Amino acid sequence: MSVQAGWNWCSLCQGLFFSGGASKGVCPVHGNEGHDSNNGEFSFAVVTGNVTAGAQPGWRFCWKCAGMFFSGNPGSVCPAGQAHDASKSGHYSIQFGDNVPGTQGLWRWCRKCQGMFFSGDGSMGACPVGTTATSVSPHDPTGSGAYGVPWPNPTTSWDTGTGKHSIAIGGNPADANIAASSSHVCVTARAAFACYTKMGTLVSPGPGFAAAPITAKKFFEESGISTITSFTNDSNFTKDGRVVFEPFLKRFFLVVQSRESPARLLIACSKTEDPSDGWHTYADVVGNAAALVQDYQFLGINGKYLLVTNGMGGKWRHFMYSTAEMAEGKPYTRGEWADTAAERACPCVHNSFTTDAYWVHRDDDTTGSVWGVRDGNVTTVQFSVQSSSGPIKAPEPGGLQVDFQNIGRAMQNAQYRDGKIVCVSNDGASWDGVSGTSNAVRLLKLDVSKFYDASPSVTVEIDRIFGKASADDPAGQVFDYGWPAVAANANGDIVVGSVRCNPTTFPELRASVWYHGKPDIESSVLLAAGTGPLTEYHMAGACTDPSSNGIYLAQQWNGSNPTKQVWRIRVVKMLDYPL
Repeated sequence: MSVQAGWNWCSLCQGLFFSGGASKGVCPVHGNEGHDSNNGEFSFAVVTGNVTAGAQPGWRFCWKCAGMFFSGNPGSVCPAGQAHDASKSGHYSIQFGDNVPGTQGLWRWCRKCQGMFFSGDGSMGACPVGTTATSVSPHDPTGSGAYGVPWPNPTTSWDTGTGKHSIAIGGNPADANIAASSSHVCVTARAAFACYTKMGTLVSPGPGFAAAPITAKKFFEESGISTITSFTNDSNFTKDGRVVFEPFLKRFFLVVQSRESPARLLIACSKTEDPSDGWHTYADVVGNAAALVQDYQFLGINGKYLLVTNGMGGKWRHFMYSTAEMAEGKPYTRGEWADTAAERACPCVHNSFTTDAYWVHRDDDTTGSVWGVRDGNVTTVQFSVQSSSGPIKAPEPGGLQVDFQNIGRAMQNAQYRDGKIVCVSNDGASWDGVSGTSNAVRLLKLDVSKFYDASPSVTVEIDRIFGKASADDPAGQVFDYGWPAVAANANGDIVVGSVRCNPTTFPELRASVWYHGKPDIESSVLLAAGTGPLTEYHMAGACTDPSSNGIYLAQQWNGSNPTKQVWRIRVVKMLDYPL
């Protein structure tokens, strides 16, 4: 199954029409002027071979009016005249139900014209049967089923909570990270983590633990790891927790840095895809005479290795831990590579099976590089990007500033799927009509299918710097955007989460979708409006749902205190339509 982007709601006739063509079709109200698409893009229709579970087949595109109609009955009526014409249509199925996650409900079939229309806007729209230049005849849903059409607004959303449910127990900032199995979601927050159902209900992180967030120190020590200390002799024992899900072994992998000297990487592998079944835990001494302590890390995974890029004493080491052994609780093997030209290279979360491992690095103003490891051999290929300035600190209310430059233009996260890599970073931009530099998000999509060819290459398919403002913002508003995270689903749709602020807007969370086959990214939608200050960010989370085309985002936000810097993590799921 796949989906087709570019379908829209007409605010005049309430019909579902295809807005991705050269024409806006013919509307019963506007006639040849076409349907009114001056609204957010709502949906895609599900493209199938006429068979999709939970959906009704037989829906078709009419090339004359650009509308969606049901072809299984005789007597259709097209606003362009005579019957609808499906001669240029693919086969479509429409999901049954008003409350299916990932869809907007209240869509109905009109028995008079056979068209699909939205019934939830206070009217029944305008049907081509009976509508004239001077009067409107509404659609008639008599006998219709309930239908839902996929759309890009969040389908699931929750906060990590307060009190005993607070995940803000491991220090600041949140360093939010997220991973999902087919049944559960795990979220990390600097030196703490928590496990949830898909709907946001806390579950135990293993036998003997309460269904609540837990510090990494408590979790690892009570899981058999020797006492974790702090080289600064304070209560800051661990940091920079990250989590990924390996979809082939069906295991979560949690990695946390200890603040010991010499440092250890604390690693846990879930025994199943349900984290409450327990974990195998490990502690790897990575500190040495050259670098006793560690700071910052990036996490990836492929079909054979857990990939950890670790900052140590100003240098960066790339570790590769064997996952099959960890999944069975056996001793692992660890490989390692390093290159001064690959410092802060971000490893990919590989969502399609491969034993090759890829990292992405921003080299300078105009180039980046992909690094690959195959059979222990390290290879690199450079690619060109559009020139940009670096990120800066940016104002928020109260005279404070959000630090967007903590890790410069290093990639925040990267994902590999079927020969393509998507990755994001903080960046700078100069917008027309705006003085100075603004913070922006850079999204890259790279084709690495020829990375290991005789003449290796990396092709840049998307190099997009975006931000400034969204389509629904008042004219003249300008925002600083940054701290992004990205994931792409099996259909090829890309979701980017980000933070934005300006002198009158506290940091808020946004999401932008680039639908597969569309020429550009959609304007961002609001996920959480900030009501108080936050000045420091280090990370953002994004991951795919292996059981659907859904994508999870996670980021810290202040939704409770207008004067103090307190945070929770907002978890949001987007594009939750079936595989």
